[in-house]
Amino acid sequence: MISIFLTILIGAFWGGSFVAIQAVVAQFPPLVAVFWRIALATVVMAPIVCVKRKPLWPQHSKRLAMVSGALAMGIPWCLLFWAEQHVNGALGAIMNATVPVFVLLLSPLYHPKAVTRQQWLGVGMAFMGIVVVFMPGLQTGGASNAWAVAALVGMAIAYANGLLFAQRFLRGLAPTTASLWQGVGGASFVAVVALSSGYSLWNPDLILEPIPRWGILYLAVFSTAIANIILLWLLQQKGSVTTSLVTFLIPLFSIIIEWMYFGTEPSRTTWAGTVMVLMGLYIVQFWRQRKKVRMDAPILSSASGDET
Repeated sequence: MISIFLTILIGAFWGGSFVAIQAVVAQFPPLVAVFWRIALATVVMAPIVCVKRKPLWPQHSKRLAMVSGALAMGIPWCLLFWAEQHVNGALGAIMNATVPVFVLLLSPLYHPKAVTRQQWLGVGMAFMGIVVVFMPGLQTGGASNAWAVAALVGMAIAYANGLLFAQRFLRGLAPTTASLWQGVGGASFVAVVALSSGYSLWNPDLILEPIPRWGILYLAVFSTAIANIILLWLLQQKGSVTTSLVTFLIPLFSIIIEWMYFGTEPSRTTWAGTVMVLMGLYIVQFWRQRKKVRMDAPILSSASGDET
């Protein structure tokens, strides 16, 4: 049950990210916003790691975590923040929801274990639900910038690769410490890209202006620091394919936030898509477990001498 709660929680954190990102990139360059999101999250993580007093890592583990930060944070977020300047939230959300598809496609590169038919079925069901939710908005609005759409596709591929890399090379490492060094690697990568592109990383308006200030703080604390600890824990417990299903919840929480703040009531199509998404999550996460329990139950009962 704890994994269900944590999956929903980071889905809510990341669902609010789209609103915060749009508010921030409307006033600041995307690379600068991404840098401060990761840098502030790393600052938040540092005292947590010190308090927990985890043992020191070998240097190669730190380097792997830093590379993971560039792959799972730096690259996809740079693409996402840039694209959010040019496309509507519906397209950004639906492309973000394709991450599990790319996880399935890329997983043979990292893990020899074959993807099950159940996982394909669950991913397909959830993705169709996302399409149902956002198809009306895409038909009436859509994206006008092909490069932004390409950036979102690149974001999904990069994020999927980052998830697989973290699961493969950070397995068994403390999530808090891994998150800290991921932040160091991600912030360093974005800083190099931003400075080489001619941007200054410091802007006093980030502190003085309330909208970008609170937007960056939300992105750093909730959508990055806390969410990344949860994400790494889920990766270790559930694997990359199941964990990546959280991306299907992000657009749904975006709908809820829009409903709460803007009074936009979800349509029947939205609710139908929501049901399909939840069915997909159920198939991937619980169907196999329940089936296994039913198959094992008679064996356990007979072994213990109980009668049915």
